[in-house]
Amino acid sequence: MGMRRGAVKTPGGKLVAVTVQTDQSGLPVACRLDGDFFIDGDGAPLLLDDLERTLLACAREASVGRTGAQDGDGSALPAPAAREHADVQGRAARPEAHDDGARTDAVVDAVDIVNWRDRLLQACARHDGVRMVGTDAEAMARALSRAMGIGDESAAFAVGLNGTVNDAVTKTGMLAGPQLADVPPNDMVADAVAETGPLAGAASYGLCGHRPAPHAGWPSDWRDRWRRLAPVVIHDTPRSPVEQMAIDEQWAREVAAGERPASLRFWEWSSPAVVVGRFQSIPDEVHVDEAERLGFTVVRRCTGGGTMVVQPGGAITYSLYAPQWFVDGLDAAESYRLCDSWLIDALRGLGVDARFQGLNDIAVADDTCRGTVDGRDPAQWGKAGGAAQRRFPAPPDSDGPGAVLHHTTLAYELDGALMARLLNTSPEKLSDKAVRSASKRVAPLGMQPPLQGMGRDGLIRALSRSLGQFLSTNS
Repeated sequence: MGMRRGAVKTPGGKLVAVTVQTDQSGLPVACRLDGDFFIDGDGAPLLLDDLERTLLACAREASVGRTGAQDGDGSALPAPAAREHADVQGRAARPEAHDDGARTDAVVDAVDIVNWRDRLLQACARHDGVRMVGTDAEAMARALSRAMGIGDESAAFAVGLNGTVNDAVTKTGMLAGPQLADVPPNDMVADAVAETGPLAGAASYGLCGHRPAPHAGWPSDWRDRWRRLAPVVIHDTPRSPVEQMAIDEQWAREVAAGERPASLRFWEWSSPAVVVGRFQSIPDEVHVDEAERLGFTVVRRCTGGGTMVVQPGGAITYSLYAPQWFVDGLDAAESYRLCDSWLIDALRGLGVDARFQGLNDIAVADDTCRGTVDGRDPAQWGKAGGAAQRRFPAPPDSDGPGAVLHHTTLAYELDGALMARLLNTSPEKLSDKAVRSASKRVAPLGMQPPLQGMGRDGLIRALSRSLGQFLSTNS
Protein backbone atom coordinates (compact mmCIF):
# COMPACT_ATOMS: atom_id res chain seq x y z
CA MET A 1 0.00 0.00 0.00
CA GLY A 2 1.22 3.51 -0.81
CA MET A 3 0.05 7.10 -0.45
CA ARG A 4 0.68 9.99 -2.84
CA ARG A 5 -0.47 13.54 -2.24
CA GLY A 6 -0.65 16.56 -4.52
CA ALA A 7 -1.81 20.07 -3.64
CA VAL A 8 -2.64 23.20 -5.64
CA LYS A 9 -3.19 26.69 -4.27
CA THR A 10 -5.39 28.96 -6.36
CA PRO A 11 -3.87 32.47 -6.40
CA GLY A 12 -6.10 34.62 -4.23
CA GLY A 13 -8.20 31.55 -3.44
CA LYS A 14 -7.83 28.32 -1.52
CA LEU A 15 -5.74 25.17 -1.41
CA VAL A 16 -7.08 21.82 -2.60
CA ALA A 17 -5.25 18.52 -2.17
CA VAL A 18 -5.75 15.03 -3.53
CA THR A 19 -4.33 11.98 -1.75
CA VAL A 20 -4.16 8.80 -3.83
CA GLN A 21 -3.90 5.45 -2.05
CA THR A 22 -2.43 2.59 -4.11
CA ASP A 23 -2.25 -1.18 -3.72
CA GLN A 24 0.93 -3.25 -3.91
CA SER A 25 0.88 -3.18 -7.71
CA GLY A 26 0.64 0.60 -7.76
CA LEU A 27 -3.00 0.67 -8.86
CA PRO A 28 -4.99 3.49 -7.19
CA VAL A 29 -7.66 2.11 -4.86
CA ALA A 30 -8.93 5.29 -3.14
CA CYS A 31 -8.77 9.07 -3.46
CA ARG A 32 -9.32 11.65 -0.74
CA LEU A 33 -10.05 15.33 -1.37
CA ASP A 34 -9.22 17.91 1.28
CA GLY A 35 -8.22 21.54 1.66
CA ASP A 36 -9.20 24.91 3.05
CA PHE A 37 -11.86 25.53 0.41
CA PHE A 38 -15.54 26.09 1.15
CA ILE A 39 -18.67 24.35 -0.07
CA ASP A 40 -21.84 26.40 -0.33
CA GLY A 41 -25.22 24.73 0.01
CA ASP A 42 -26.57 21.62 1.64
CA GLY A 43 -25.21 18.29 0.43
CA ALA A 44 -21.45 18.84 0.79
CA PRO A 45 -20.79 15.17 1.75
CA LEU A 46 -22.55 13.93 -1.40
CA LEU A 47 -20.58 16.29 -3.62
CA LEU A 48 -17.27 15.29 -2.01
CA ASP A 49 -18.10 11.60 -2.44
CA ASP A 50 -18.91 12.12 -6.12
CA LEU A 51 -15.71 14.10 -6.70
CA GLU A 52 -13.58 11.49 -4.95
CA ARG A 53 -15.12 8.71 -7.03
CA THR A 54 -14.41 10.71 -10.19
CA LEU A 55 -10.83 11.37 -9.12
CA LEU A 56 -10.32 7.66 -8.44
CA ALA A 57 -11.64 6.72 -11.88
CA CYS A 58 -9.28 9.25 -13.48
CA ALA A 59 -6.33 8.05 -11.41
CA ARG A 60 -6.92 4.39 -12.28
CA GLU A 61 -7.18 5.13 -15.99
CA ALA A 62 -3.99 7.19 -15.89
CA SER A 63 -2.21 4.44 -13.99
CA VAL A 64 -3.22 1.85 -16.56
CA GLY A 65 -2.16 4.09 -19.42
CA ARG A 66 1.36 4.43 -18.01
CA THR A 67 2.06 1.16 -16.23
CA GLY A 68 -0.23 -1.37 -17.87
CA ALA A 69 -1.72 -2.18 -14.45
CA GLN A 70 -4.84 -4.28 -14.41
CA ASP A 71 -8.09 -4.19 -12.52
CA GLY A 72 -9.02 -6.81 -9.94
CA ASP A 73 -10.52 -9.11 -12.58
CA GLY A 74 -7.31 -9.06 -14.60
CA SER A 75 -8.63 -6.83 -17.38
CA ALA A 76 -7.14 -3.51 -18.30
CA LEU A 77 -9.12 -0.42 -17.38
CA PRO A 78 -10.11 1.36 -20.65
CA ALA A 79 -9.39 5.05 -21.08
CA PRO A 80 -12.47 7.13 -21.96
CA ALA A 81 -13.26 8.14 -25.50
CA ALA A 82 -12.93 11.75 -24.41
CA ARG A 83 -9.20 11.27 -24.03
CA GLU A 84 -8.83 10.00 -27.60
CA HIS A 85 -10.87 12.96 -28.84
CA ALA A 86 -8.70 15.41 -26.88
CA ASP A 87 -5.59 13.73 -28.28
CA VAL A 88 -6.79 14.39 -31.82
CA GLN A 89 -7.37 18.03 -30.93
CA GLY A 90 -3.91 18.22 -29.44
CA ARG A 91 -2.31 16.91 -32.60
CA ALA A 92 -4.18 19.46 -34.69
CA ALA A 93 -3.19 22.30 -32.36
CA ARG A 94 0.56 21.54 -32.34
CA PRO A 95 1.56 19.18 -35.14
CA GLU A 96 5.19 20.25 -34.76
CA ALA A 97 5.20 18.79 -31.26
CA HIS A 98 4.78 15.25 -32.59
CA ASP A 99 7.16 12.84 -34.25
CA ASP A 100 5.75 10.06 -36.40
CA GLY A 101 2.40 10.17 -34.63
CA ALA A 102 3.82 9.94 -31.12
CA ARG A 103 2.51 12.49 -28.62
CA THR A 104 4.95 14.39 -26.43
CA ASP A 105 4.76 13.84 -22.69
CA ALA A 106 3.56 17.43 -22.28
CA VAL A 107 0.58 16.83 -24.57
CA VAL A 108 -0.23 13.54 -22.84
CA ASP A 109 -0.25 15.30 -19.49
CA ALA A 110 -2.31 18.21 -20.78
CA VAL A 111 -4.87 15.84 -22.27
CA ASP A 112 -5.17 14.06 -18.92
CA ILE A 113 -5.69 17.29 -16.99
CA VAL A 114 -8.25 18.68 -19.43
CA ASN A 115 -10.15 15.40 -19.42
CA TRP A 116 -10.09 15.20 -15.62
CA ARG A 117 -11.21 18.80 -15.30
CA ASP A 118 -14.17 18.23 -17.59
CA ARG A 119 -15.24 15.11 -15.72
CA LEU A 120 -14.96 16.89 -12.38
CA LEU A 121 -17.07 19.72 -13.78
CA GLN A 122 -19.68 17.14 -14.75
CA ALA A 123 -19.61 15.75 -11.20
CA CYS A 124 -20.17 19.24 -9.79
CA ALA A 125 -23.07 19.81 -12.18
CA ARG A 126 -24.83 16.75 -10.78
CA HIS A 127 -25.31 18.53 -7.44
CA ASP A 128 -27.73 21.37 -7.99
CA GLY A 129 -27.52 24.13 -5.39
CA VAL A 130 -24.11 22.98 -4.09
CA ARG A 131 -20.88 24.63 -5.21
CA MET A 132 -17.23 24.79 -4.24
CA VAL A 133 -15.85 28.21 -3.34
CA GLY A 134 -12.19 29.19 -3.52
CA THR A 135 -11.15 26.33 -5.81
CA ASP A 136 -12.48 24.61 -8.90
CA ALA A 137 -12.29 21.53 -11.13
CA GLU A 138 -9.10 22.70 -12.83
CA ALA A 139 -7.25 22.97 -9.53
CA MET A 140 -8.48 19.52 -8.48
CA ALA A 141 -7.27 18.06 -11.76
CA ARG A 142 -3.85 19.64 -11.29
CA ALA A 143 -3.67 18.34 -7.72
CA LEU A 144 -4.37 14.83 -9.01
CA SER A 145 -1.64 15.17 -11.64
CA ARG A 146 0.84 16.14 -8.92
CA ALA A 147 -0.23 13.23 -6.74
CA MET A 148 0.23 10.88 -9.68
CA GLY A 149 3.59 12.41 -10.56
CA ILE A 150 2.45 13.12 -14.09
CA GLY A 151 4.86 15.66 -15.52
CA ASP A 152 4.80 19.42 -15.11
CA GLU A 153 1.21 20.47 -15.65
CA SER A 154 2.22 24.08 -16.29
CA ALA A 155 4.51 23.03 -19.14
CA ALA A 156 1.78 20.73 -20.40
CA PHE A 157 -0.68 23.58 -20.76
CA ALA A 158 1.97 25.75 -22.37
CA VAL A 159 1.78 23.37 -25.34
CA GLY A 160 -1.72 24.71 -26.02
CA LEU A 161 -4.32 22.10 -26.92
CA ASN A 162 -7.11 24.17 -28.41
CA GLY A 163 -8.95 27.47 -28.05
CA THR A 164 -11.21 26.13 -25.32
CA VAL A 165 -8.32 25.09 -23.11
CA ASN A 166 -6.42 28.32 -23.65
CA ASP A 167 -9.52 30.36 -22.82
CA ALA A 168 -9.91 28.41 -19.57
CA VAL A 169 -6.31 29.05 -18.63
CA THR A 170 -6.61 32.77 -19.30
CA LYS A 171 -9.94 33.00 -17.52
CA THR A 172 -8.85 31.29 -14.34
CA GLY A 173 -5.21 32.31 -14.12
CA MET A 174 -4.57 29.05 -12.30
CA LEU A 175 -2.17 27.62 -14.86
CA ALA A 176 -0.58 30.91 -15.78
CA GLY A 177 2.99 31.98 -15.53
CA PRO A 178 4.19 35.44 -14.44
CA GLN A 179 2.58 37.07 -17.45
CA LEU A 180 -0.87 36.22 -16.07
CA ALA A 181 -0.19 37.01 -12.44
CA ASP A 182 -2.86 39.71 -12.29
CA VAL A 183 -5.66 37.62 -13.78
CA PRO A 184 -8.41 36.75 -11.25
CA PRO A 185 -8.07 33.05 -10.30
CA ASN A 186 -11.64 31.95 -10.95
CA ASP A 187 -15.20 33.14 -11.41
CA MET A 188 -16.13 32.49 -7.79
CA VAL A 189 -13.54 34.83 -6.33
CA ALA A 190 -13.03 37.22 -9.24
CA ASP A 191 -14.79 40.13 -7.55
CA ALA A 192 -12.80 39.60 -4.37
CA VAL A 193 -9.44 39.48 -6.08
CA ALA A 194 -9.90 42.04 -8.82
CA GLU A 195 -11.53 44.39 -6.33
CA THR A 196 -13.65 46.17 -8.85
CA GLY A 197 -17.27 47.24 -8.82
CA PRO A 198 -19.11 48.88 -5.93
CA LEU A 199 -16.47 47.99 -3.36
CA ALA A 200 -13.47 49.31 -5.26
CA GLY A 201 -13.27 52.47 -3.19
CA ALA A 202 -13.36 50.57 0.06
CA ALA A 203 -11.12 47.67 -0.80
CA SER A 204 -8.37 49.22 -2.89
CA TYR A 205 -6.89 52.57 -2.07
CA GLY A 206 -3.84 54.79 -2.52
CA LEU A 207 -0.67 55.11 -0.58
CA CYS A 208 0.30 53.11 2.47
CA GLY A 209 -0.66 55.06 5.56
CA HIS A 210 -3.72 56.67 3.96
CA ARG A 211 -6.75 56.32 6.27
CA PRO A 212 -9.98 55.99 4.29
CA ALA A 213 -13.00 57.51 5.96
CA PRO A 214 -15.32 55.17 7.87
CA HIS A 215 -18.54 54.19 6.06
CA ALA A 216 -16.89 54.76 2.64
CA GLY A 217 -17.74 52.48 -0.24
CA TRP A 218 -20.44 50.18 1.17
CA PRO A 219 -23.55 49.74 -0.99
CA SER A 220 -26.53 51.40 0.68
CA ASP A 221 -28.39 48.11 0.48
CA TRP A 222 -25.84 46.54 2.80
CA ARG A 223 -26.43 49.06 5.54
CA ASP A 224 -30.17 48.56 5.12
CA ARG A 225 -29.65 44.82 5.57
CA TRP A 226 -27.68 45.38 8.75
CA ARG A 227 -30.30 47.74 10.19
CA ARG A 228 -33.05 45.27 9.41
CA LEU A 229 -31.00 42.45 10.94
CA ALA A 230 -30.36 44.36 14.22
CA PRO A 231 -28.44 41.47 15.80
CA VAL A 232 -28.30 40.92 19.54
CA VAL A 233 -24.66 41.44 20.57
CA ILE A 234 -23.37 38.98 23.16
CA HIS A 235 -19.97 38.88 24.87
CA ASP A 236 -19.98 35.22 25.86
CA THR A 237 -18.45 33.50 28.87
CA PRO A 238 -15.29 31.38 28.43
CA ARG A 239 -15.98 27.99 26.87
CA SER A 240 -13.83 24.97 26.02
CA PRO A 241 -12.84 24.40 22.38
CA VAL A 242 -15.21 21.43 22.08
CA GLU A 243 -18.09 23.44 23.52
CA GLN A 244 -17.33 26.37 21.19
CA MET A 245 -17.67 24.15 18.14
CA ALA A 246 -20.93 22.66 19.39
CA ILE A 247 -22.62 25.92 20.40
CA ASP A 248 -21.66 27.59 17.13
CA GLU A 249 -23.55 25.02 15.07
CA GLN A 250 -26.38 24.80 17.61
CA TRP A 251 -27.09 28.54 17.55
CA ALA A 252 -26.93 28.61 13.73
CA ARG A 253 -29.49 25.80 13.52
CA GLU A 254 -31.72 27.57 16.05
CA VAL A 255 -31.69 30.73 13.92
CA ALA A 256 -32.43 28.59 10.85
CA ALA A 257 -35.48 27.16 12.63
CA GLY A 258 -36.69 30.59 13.77
CA GLU A 259 -36.02 29.71 17.42
CA ARG A 260 -33.30 32.34 18.06
CA PRO A 261 -33.00 35.98 16.95
CA ALA A 262 -30.11 37.17 14.84
CA SER A 263 -27.08 37.36 17.09
CA LEU A 264 -23.43 38.38 17.05
CA ARG A 265 -21.40 36.52 19.69
CA PHE A 266 -17.90 37.45 20.82
CA TRP A 267 -16.19 34.26 21.99
CA GLU A 268 -14.01 33.75 25.03
CA TRP A 269 -11.74 30.69 25.18
CA SER A 270 -11.10 28.76 28.39
CA SER A 271 -8.14 26.84 26.94
CA PRO A 272 -5.89 26.89 23.85
CA ALA A 273 -6.96 25.18 20.65
CA VAL A 274 -5.99 24.33 17.10
CA VAL A 275 -9.15 24.69 15.02
CA VAL A 276 -9.19 22.84 11.70
CA GLY A 277 -11.52 23.58 8.78
CA ARG A 278 -14.35 21.26 7.86
CA PHE A 279 -12.65 19.84 4.76
CA GLN A 280 -9.04 19.78 5.91
CA SER A 281 -6.93 16.73 6.74
CA ILE A 282 -5.81 16.99 10.37
CA PRO A 283 -2.60 14.91 9.96
CA ASP A 284 -1.58 17.03 6.98
CA GLU A 285 -2.29 20.35 8.71
CA VAL A 286 -1.38 19.85 12.38
CA HIS A 287 1.50 18.32 14.31
CA VAL A 288 -0.99 16.51 16.53
CA ASP A 289 1.52 15.01 18.96
CA GLU A 290 3.10 18.41 19.58
CA ALA A 291 -0.31 20.03 20.04
CA GLU A 292 -1.27 17.46 22.66
CA ARG A 293 2.08 17.83 24.41
CA LEU A 294 1.61 21.60 24.62
CA GLY A 295 -1.94 21.33 25.93
CA PHE A 296 -3.77 22.38 22.75
CA THR A 297 -7.07 20.72 21.92
CA VAL A 298 -7.41 19.93 18.22
CA VAL A 299 -11.00 20.42 17.08
CA ARG A 300 -12.81 20.58 13.75
CA ARG A 301 -15.32 23.35 13.10
CA CYS A 302 -18.45 23.04 10.97
CA THR A 303 -17.25 25.49 8.29
CA GLY A 304 -14.55 25.30 5.63
CA GLY A 305 -11.40 27.39 5.51
CA GLY A 306 -7.99 26.96 7.05
CA THR A 307 -6.46 26.09 10.41
CA MET A 308 -6.12 28.63 13.20
CA VAL A 309 -4.17 28.58 16.45
CA VAL A 310 -6.03 30.15 19.36
CA GLN A 311 -4.82 31.04 22.85
CA PRO A 312 -7.03 32.75 25.45
CA GLY A 313 -6.21 36.43 25.28
CA GLY A 314 -4.38 36.06 21.98
CA ALA A 315 -7.30 36.18 19.55
CA ILE A 316 -10.67 37.83 19.01
CA THR A 317 -13.34 35.55 17.57
CA TYR A 318 -16.93 36.42 16.81
CA SER A 319 -19.81 34.62 15.11
CA LEU A 320 -22.74 36.14 13.27
CA TYR A 321 -25.90 34.01 13.22
CA ALA A 322 -28.24 35.57 10.67
CA PRO A 323 -31.38 34.51 8.80
CA GLN A 324 -30.72 33.40 5.24
CA TRP A 325 -32.36 36.51 3.76
CA PHE A 326 -29.45 38.58 5.04
CA VAL A 327 -27.18 37.26 2.24
CA ASP A 328 -29.82 36.58 -0.42
CA GLY A 329 -28.78 37.66 -3.91
CA LEU A 330 -25.07 37.92 -3.05
CA ASP A 331 -22.24 35.78 -4.40
CA ALA A 332 -19.67 34.23 -2.09
CA ALA A 333 -17.27 37.19 -2.08
CA GLU A 334 -20.06 39.71 -1.50
CA SER A 335 -21.50 37.62 1.30
CA TYR A 336 -18.18 37.58 3.18
CA ARG A 337 -17.75 41.30 2.75
CA LEU A 338 -21.26 42.11 3.86
CA CYS A 339 -20.83 40.11 7.07
CA ASP A 340 -17.48 41.73 7.90
CA SER A 341 -18.20 45.23 6.54
CA TRP A 342 -18.93 46.49 10.04
CA LEU A 343 -15.50 45.22 11.18
CA ILE A 344 -13.58 47.02 8.43
CA ASP A 345 -15.60 50.13 9.27
CA ALA A 346 -14.76 49.76 12.97
CA LEU A 347 -11.02 49.21 12.45
CA ARG A 348 -10.77 52.19 10.13
CA GLY A 349 -12.64 54.30 12.65
CA LEU A 350 -9.98 53.30 15.20
CA GLY A 351 -7.21 54.45 12.84
CA VAL A 352 -6.19 51.03 11.49
CA ASP A 353 -5.49 50.77 7.76
CA ALA A 354 -7.71 47.71 7.12
CA ARG A 355 -9.07 46.10 3.97
CA PHE A 356 -10.48 42.88 2.57
CA GLN A 357 -7.99 40.59 0.89
CA GLY A 358 -8.75 37.59 -1.29
CA LEU A 359 -11.99 35.78 -0.63
CA ASN A 360 -12.22 35.77 3.16
CA ASP A 361 -9.22 37.49 4.79
CA ILE A 362 -8.94 40.74 6.73
CA ALA A 363 -5.63 42.49 6.08
CA VAL A 364 -3.95 45.45 7.72
CA ALA A 365 -1.00 47.56 6.59
CA ASP A 366 2.33 46.52 8.07
CA ASP A 367 4.30 49.23 9.86
CA THR A 368 7.26 48.42 7.65
CA CYS A 369 5.46 49.86 4.62
CA ARG A 370 4.86 53.33 6.02
CA GLY A 371 5.99 55.95 3.55
CA THR A 372 6.31 53.58 0.61
CA VAL A 373 4.74 54.25 -2.74
CA ASP A 374 2.26 51.42 -3.13
CA GLY A 375 0.48 50.05 -0.07
CA ARG A 376 -1.19 47.41 -2.20
CA ASP A 377 1.97 45.35 -2.58
CA PRO A 378 1.14 41.96 -0.96
CA ALA A 379 4.42 42.07 0.94
CA GLN A 380 3.23 45.22 2.71
CA TRP A 381 -0.06 43.82 3.96
CA GLY A 382 -0.39 41.32 6.76
CA LYS A 383 -3.26 39.00 7.50
CA ALA A 384 -5.05 40.14 10.65
CA GLY A 385 -7.81 37.56 10.44
CA GLY A 386 -9.88 35.19 8.37
CA ALA A 387 -13.54 34.29 8.09
CA ALA A 388 -15.62 31.22 7.24
CA GLN A 389 -19.26 30.70 6.38
CA ARG A 390 -21.85 27.98 6.14
CA ARG A 391 -25.52 28.06 5.27
CA PHE A 392 -28.08 26.01 7.17
CA PRO A 393 -31.48 25.21 5.65
CA ALA A 394 -34.65 25.47 7.71
CA PRO A 395 -35.54 22.11 9.31
CA PRO A 396 -38.14 20.00 7.49
CA ASP A 397 -41.73 20.97 8.30
CA SER A 398 -40.47 24.27 9.71
CA ASP A 399 -41.38 27.84 8.90
CA GLY A 400 -37.87 28.96 9.84
CA PRO A 401 -35.90 31.31 7.58
CA GLY A 402 -32.76 29.20 7.23
CA ALA A 403 -29.50 30.74 8.39
CA VAL A 404 -25.99 31.78 7.51
CA LEU A 405 -23.23 31.23 10.06
CA HIS A 406 -20.30 33.59 9.59
CA HIS A 407 -17.40 33.57 12.02
CA THR A 408 -14.18 35.56 11.99
CA THR A 409 -11.01 35.15 14.04
CA LEU A 410 -8.59 38.06 14.43
CA ALA A 411 -5.05 37.69 15.71
CA TYR A 412 -4.39 40.01 18.63
CA GLU A 413 -1.05 38.55 19.73
CA LEU A 414 1.12 36.04 17.88
CA ASP A 415 3.77 33.55 18.89
CA GLY A 416 5.32 32.71 15.53
CA ALA A 417 7.58 30.01 16.92
CA LEU A 418 4.58 28.30 18.50
CA MET A 419 2.67 28.38 15.21
CA ALA A 420 5.61 26.75 13.45
CA ARG A 421 5.66 23.95 16.03
CA LEU A 422 1.92 23.31 15.75
CA LEU A 423 1.15 23.73 12.06
CA ASN A 424 2.41 21.93 9.00
CA THR A 425 2.18 24.74 6.44
CA SER A 426 3.18 23.52 2.99
CA PRO A 427 5.13 25.69 0.54
CA GLU A 428 2.18 25.36 -1.85
CA LYS A 429 -0.07 27.06 0.72
CA LEU A 430 2.22 30.09 0.65
CA SER A 431 2.85 29.98 -3.09
CA ASP A 432 0.90 33.18 -3.81
CA LYS A 433 2.13 35.00 -0.71
CA ALA A 434 5.24 37.16 -0.45
CA VAL A 435 6.34 35.27 2.67
CA ARG A 436 8.01 31.98 3.54
CA SER A 437 6.11 31.00 6.69
CA ALA A 438 2.57 31.16 8.03
CA SER A 439 3.59 33.32 10.99
CA LYS A 440 5.09 35.97 8.68
CA ARG A 441 1.74 36.29 6.94
CA VAL A 442 0.03 37.38 10.16
CA ALA A 443 -0.10 40.98 11.39
CA PRO A 444 -1.55 40.93 14.94
CA LEU A 445 -3.88 43.79 15.78
CA GLY A 446 -2.08 44.32 19.07
CA MET A 447 0.93 45.54 17.08
CA GLN A 448 -1.03 48.26 15.28
CA PRO A 449 0.09 51.64 16.70
CA PRO A 450 -3.45 53.07 17.06
CA LEU A 451 -4.48 50.05 19.18
CA GLN A 452 -1.45 49.75 21.44
CA GLY A 453 -2.35 50.34 25.07
CA MET A 454 -6.01 49.54 24.45
CA GLY A 455 -5.72 45.87 25.39
CA ARG A 456 -7.71 42.99 23.93
CA ASP A 457 -10.79 43.51 26.13
CA GLY A 458 -10.74 47.22 25.41
CA LEU A 459 -10.61 46.47 21.68
CA ILE A 460 -13.64 44.17 21.93
CA ARG A 461 -15.56 46.92 23.71
CA ALA A 462 -14.52 49.42 21.05
CA LEU A 463 -15.62 47.05 18.28
CA SER A 464 -18.99 46.55 19.98
CA ARG A 465 -19.53 50.31 20.19
CA SER A 466 -18.55 50.72 16.56
CA LEU A 467 -21.06 48.05 15.54
CA GLY A 468 -23.80 50.04 17.25
CA GLN A 469 -22.71 53.17 15.41
CA PHE A 470 -22.55 51.24 12.14
CA LEU A 471 -26.17 50.17 12.57
CA SER A 472 -27.39 53.65 13.45
CA THR A 473 -25.40 55.83 11.06
CA ASN A 474 -27.45 57.41 8.31
CA SER A 475 -24.49 58.00 5.97
